[in-house]
Amino acid sequence: MQREPFKKRWFILDSQDRKLLYFKDPLEAVEKGSVFIGNKEHGYKVTNVLPKGVRGSRWKCGITVETPERQFIFTCENEREQREWMEALNQVISKPMSPQDYTTGSFVLQWKPTSDEGDDIGGAAADISEELDLELCCPGGP
Repeated sequence: MQREPFKKRWFILDSQDRKLLYFKDPLEAVEKGSVFIGNKEHGYKVTNVLPKGVRGSRWKCGITVETPERQFIFTCENEREQREWMEALNQVISKPMSPQDYTTGSFVLQWKPTSDEGDDIGGAAADISEELDLELCCPGGP
């Protein structure tokens, strides 16, 4: 169920680095945040529908980007824009990930050992993105 109203944002898809950058204002030089776009084999998916329970959007041309951590819901002003974004996002999601992709986005793991684990990284939770406040738990972890 949608918790917050839609906020207008401007997006740039950096297909080389597999990132969807978003800006609060179209003239901003620095992005407000980014979403890593992995591939299908890692649980990433894009659909051209808005999930049930989404309300308050004056545009009906929706896109849902699913990541292993959460869903991102976008609306476009018209069907042409929706189609163009779907094609671009699907190209990235269909493309195999390079070894470098595993060192960026949600695959970067910064270990936070508990006090009794010392420097042992086994079982620690990993930060994915401070900006999006997402966490990924590793096998055997909390």
